[in-house]
Amino acid sequence: MRRRIASTALLLALIFGFANADKICDDCKCEDSEDKDGKFVTSTWIECRNNENFHKSYQNANYWPYQISSGNKTQPTVVIDVSVSDDTDLTRLRPFPAVPITRLALHSNHISSVDDDAFSSLADILEVIDLSDNRLTSSLKPEAFRGTYDNTSYQPLHKLRVLKLMRNAFHSLNADLFEHLPALEELYLDQNPFRVIDSVTVKAICTIPKLKLLSLSRTSIQMLPDGFLHTPRFLEILDISHNNLREVPATVADARELKTLILDGNPITSFHNRSMPPLRGLSTLSISHMPYLTTIEDGAFTQLTGLQELNCQLNPKLAVIETYAIAESFESRSINNFTVLYLNNNGLTHLSRHMVYDWSKLNKIDLHGNPWSCDCVNQWMVRDLVPILDGIDPMKSKAMWCHHPPELVGKSMFDLSINSYHLRCLDLYGNRPENDGAMLIGVLIGTLLAIPICGLLYLAWAKRAWLLSFCLPGIPASVKAGRGAADYSRAFYQRTSLSTVSNEF
Repeated sequence: MRRRIASTALLLALIFGFANADKICDDCKCEDSEDKDGKFVTSTWIECRNNENFHKSYQNANYWPYQISSGNKTQPTVVIDVSVSDDTDLTRLRPFPAVPITRLALHSNHISSVDDDAFSSLADILEVIDLSDNRLTSSLKPEAFRGTYDNTSYQPLHKLRVLKLMRNAFHSLNADLFEHLPALEELYLDQNPFRVIDSVTVKAICTIPKLKLLSLSRTSIQMLPDGFLHTPRFLEILDISHNNLREVPATVADARELKTLILDGNPITSFHNRSMPPLRGLSTLSISHMPYLTTIEDGAFTQLTGLQELNCQLNPKLAVIETYAIAESFESRSINNFTVLYLNNNGLTHLSRHMVYDWSKLNKIDLHGNPWSCDCVNQWMVRDLVPILDGIDPMKSKAMWCHHPPELVGKSMFDLSINSYHLRCLDLYGNRPENDGAMLIGVLIGTLLAIPICGLLYLAWAKRAWLLSFCLPGIPASVKAGRGAADYSRAFYQRTSLSTVSNEF
């Protein structure tokens, strides 16, 4: 009798399981991927957007496809993307059932709290959690990420590698927030209103021993505390773009394994001699979208001996990159094996040929969008660099235009190159003799007219008596000739004689 009851219960359970097997796929979009032979489903993509049933049913294992909740180790991998509109009721995240989810994206909801052990049933398979664009605050507790018992770690989520917390309301982090995430490699905290990295946040970051990527973009920070990057010894990518940093933080020097540094959008005005710390392994540096950057001086990046890619784009005030900004001398250029160089859409007018040891070794290069001066200083660009650029990207090579001098404004450097155009040197003091032609012609005409006029005036003065006698024949010659000073003086004085003097006495 007991066996019959047990069999009936098992049969009812199987029937109920099948009945609810694909319920989530009735509410959401499901896509299966099969193996190469098309015999087995290897993964399922489930996307729920603006759905009213998911937040009510996701805790029930029977809500998921049967092959997922069966407990079979050969069942497919499930990637869940739940993105609901702002009217969603998904405000509290409760524990998930034991289903093999490897990527859990719960972004763009109204989640403000996460229950303890919310992901513990997924500890052995969950690799990515995306909680971006929610309402999480500094009250988020470490117990939310608590996993299962392990004799080497403290109740860890064994497999979790990526945690995305962008665009929430964090001002600080719980000091122990990541204590259950020993395998965490990527942490995204972008667009949270931190403003200051306080001591508890520093402690939280320092408890992630395997961290490889840290993103703090658009968090309004003005500095990074000393020692902030001392513990994450394996950090390879650091994104501190679009903040209020006025110089490269000194603590960056602690990240000895750093390969990519993103400084875009900070109010840095110049990179001076040895602005960058000695990061020998840094291969990619991005300094784009800087509204106040004007100059990159000699020696600015001399300590980045492994630099291969420089992204320096869309800096409207950047007018000068000095010759040895990346190495101390042309001879030392061989240690910098550039493969990618982006200098487009800046304010550059000239470029030194010695900035890169061998331009022909570049795989990618972009120089368009700068107000280039087509003078003899840039002759090497027309002669040597434009053909190299044309071999890499023909479209970009034809998008470099002359902005100076006036006779070449609007001309393409590519056209000048194919025509072997010889560029003239500009005046040392900025004078523009090409504009002096009209003035010189005016001076010449004035001189030619002045010579005969002055000659005529001289002749008129020399022959004034002749002119008067010709014009006024009735006037005596003495009048026509004029009277001198002696004539007027004699009119007032008479010669005194001895007889006149004797009579008076």
